[in-house]
Amino acid sequence: MPKHASSGQYAIVGLGVVAGPQREHSERMVAAEAARRAIADAGLAPKDIDGAIDLRRTGGGGDRATYVDAYSRLLGLNNCFYFVAGRGGALAGLGIATALSFLDRGIANYVCIMGAVTDWSQAQESRKAGHRGMAHGEKAGYWGKALGDLRAVSHHSWMAARHMAVYGTTSRQLGAISVAQRAWACKNPEAKMHGRPITIEDHQSSPLVAEPYRLLDMSLVSDGGIAFILTTADRARDARKPPAYLLGQGFGEVSSELWWDKKNFTHMAVPRAKQQAFGQADLELADVDCVQFYDCFTAEVLFQLEDYGFCPKGQGGAFVASGAIAFATAIGNMNHMALAKITKQAGGDVTALRTDVFDSARYAVTHVVEGHADLAIITATSAVPELNSGALRAIAVSAPARMSGPFAQVPTWGEIGIDCVVGTWRGVIGTSGMTAPQIGFWEHALLTAVRGDAWRAELARHHWVDTYLGAAATRDFLKSELGTMQSALDALGLLADTAA
Repeated sequence: MPKHASSGQYAIVGLGVVAGPQREHSERMVAAEAARRAIADAGLAPKDIDGAIDLRRTGGGGDRATYVDAYSRLLGLNNCFYFVAGRGGALAGLGIATALSFLDRGIANYVCIMGAVTDWSQAQESRKAGHRGMAHGEKAGYWGKALGDLRAVSHHSWMAARHMAVYGTTSRQLGAISVAQRAWACKNPEAKMHGRPITIEDHQSSPLVAEPYRLLDMSLVSDGGIAFILTTADRARDARKPPAYLLGQGFGEVSSELWWDKKNFTHMAVPRAKQQAFGQADLELADVDCVQFYDCFTAEVLFQLEDYGFCPKGQGGAFVASGAIAFATAIGNMNHMALAKITKQAGGDVTALRTDVFDSARYAVTHVVEGHADLAIITATSAVPELNSGALRAIAVSAPARMSGPFAQVPTWGEIGIDCVVGTWRGVIGTSGMTAPQIGFWEHALLTAVRGDAWRAELARHHWVDTYLGAAATRDFLKSELGTMQSALDALGLLADTAA
């Protein structure tokens, strides 16, 4: 389908997040604070907000509003409408879809969309009364209780069990999702489990809750609030921060054909939603760089990976269990470019690589040692302790010649038929007006330094290779290096469009 006329015409210009336990705050206080932060983040004032939507799980999650006062009144918003929207986990999507109508017809200029929960705090109060879990509003016609279907985990577990029976998915494969999710949480200081990584053994030893789901297959009960400001692209251009444009949106319901075909235990209602959203944006799956899935339980993540097409149906278990490649310290750096060169020459698809990026090579090393990734592309000396202990093995180095110490027996990529000489080099650069005698002075000074015993000792200590070049040779090297970097970044899809 052609790109929809509305694609890119609306944008999010402000975000407000309230994270962590909120035992001292009511749900409406959390809601109001999240909205206040979103408005401030957008560089707006309460009087600028003329539409407000309160996101609720009612209809799918079993909760009901626990307060009668709207966050819009608490903040003194200048809104001409306020209402509640929600359907299980489709909260934000429904809020956006409804807000677009008000923006499109000029009823509102800025709409605040907010959702807040105090589930964890409520659970603590229930525990004081001798109960477990959150208090839920009983749904009419709910027949599952007598058969043991007491909470979401019980009926979601059927889906995981069916996928295992049909496709051979294992608990360890679901555990790989849990381990990866926790690794991402450890990157976010606001995450509830920040600083508390887990291993696949932790997952396998966690107690069964509703077979086959273990405790670490389940999402956490948390408190928090999130709000964002939606407006038109015209207004977003003047926003305080770069806006996030809405390119496409789609919806699907499991209660349609999947339910009646009895595929609802192994599939999610993705195809129709994907077709709508990707079609509106005129995008393909290969264009996507980052994905955020609804992750109530581990199998639901696996289902979505399959149903969106990241891997064939039934092969999600093998896909998530296959190790990623870890590297540091940023996308597009020398390590990433070396990986692109190696992959391309080996006949692999550079864009299909699964990578985990860390802000320290030592974190990448730990990621491999703990079994979360198969390989690490890092500065060689960062892994010396693990190489000496035997915890890791070096496959090859991208140096122009073999290195010393624990790398003495490690071949270069050139030795095994891969053209990859990529390293972290440092240069001394002067002004464009330097005279030949001035350049000669510095060449002589630097050459004297690198021929000295102190520099030789430094090379040996770090297992570095001496690649000193003079002025003319450095100019030639930089020209060659520019071509190498452009080729690698182009393969990674990261080369800047200089024609724009």
